[in-house]
Amino acid sequence: MSQKKTPIRRKAGLVRGLNPDDLRRYYWLKKELVQFCHQLGVPASGRKLEILRRIEVYLKTGKVLPPERIVLGAPNNSSASQADGRNRKLTLATPVVNFKSDQRTRDFFTSVIGPQFHFTAHLNQFMRGRRDLTYGDLVKEWLAERDRRKDKSYKPRIMKSGEYNQFIRDFFADPANLGKRLTDAVSSWERVKRLPGPRVYSSSRKPETSGLKRRYAKPRRDYPLGRRYSKPSGNYRPEGGTPNLPDSKPEQRRIKLEKFKGELIGGHKDAAIQVPFDPAKRWSIAATRLRPGRWGHHVQGSLNGTSFESVVVGRSRRFWLLVDDNLQLEAGVSIGDMVEVALTLDTNH
Repeated sequence: MSQKKTPIRRKAGLVRGLNPDDLRRYYWLKKELVQFCHQLGVPASGRKLEILRRIEVYLKTGKVLPPERIVLGAPNNSSASQADGRNRKLTLATPVVNFKSDQRTRDFFTSVIGPQFHFTAHLNQFMRGRRDLTYGDLVKEWLAERDRRKDKSYKPRIMKSGEYNQFIRDFFADPANLGKRLTDAVSSWERVKRLPGPRVYSSSRKPETSGLKRRYAKPRRDYPLGRRYSKPSGNYRPEGGTPNLPDSKPEQRRIKLEKFKGELIGGHKDAAIQVPFDPAKRWSIAATRLRPGRWGHHVQGSLNGTSFESVVVGRSRRFWLLVDDNLQLEAGVSIGDMVEVALTLDTNH
């Protein structure tokens, strides 16, 4: 008699009373954790790992931890000296005190390095815990990192919170995946991230699906936004705020990876890059509801070689790829930079 398989435990939702072990056992998007913080009355600022730790402590003890204050360079606790420091001209000999990625700092680096300068996650990591640095040290390290990146074999360090980026890198490092595309790597990531346990790439790991819903086995008839159309039979006509889709038979097909360049622009809730096409027309699929009053497309791809998941939304008859602070740090870009984007539809939403 064959031994019965133990079904995999389903991922619980982020609700009050959540088992703290499930918080670490499963993968959560930062926006999900932020929403959960609001529900619990816990501060929602900071990086993903900080937010995760804050929620974990609250679930275990009921204690609300304050946001961690991260100081780059030497701390400066005197408000008078801080004001004096902001008014002082930056030079190569200026000590790094409470570093800020603001326009004044950008102007200094641009004057020394040139217009190719941009803030990087590596520079932030270089400053952490160090109180003896000058702006000249930062210039030297930025230039050294730029030279290291010219070597195609060089792999910059990925922050611990960058599970997705690390998985994509490890996927392409596997000789068995030679010639595969980014969409193949993302599909593998999507399977692994829904399972309990560590989200790491392993060529020998076969994601089990016993006890889990097979989302790709058959298109849902009650969820037309997940369909693909080979020949749309008509235009999408919004009716009551909900897009009407063609009645043509859905057909699974590969979504083309779109590549373009654009400027990272501020002024939005998140920074954004203009997308030079209408996603609904290019991919023949209507926008989905992201939240009340906001429609758009879930997307994935790479920004200056850094993998990401985000959304494209419409504003003022244009389309914008939203770029949050974490992605800017990971990719080493900031407002005003010209960036290279590879973009495709995220079919798992």
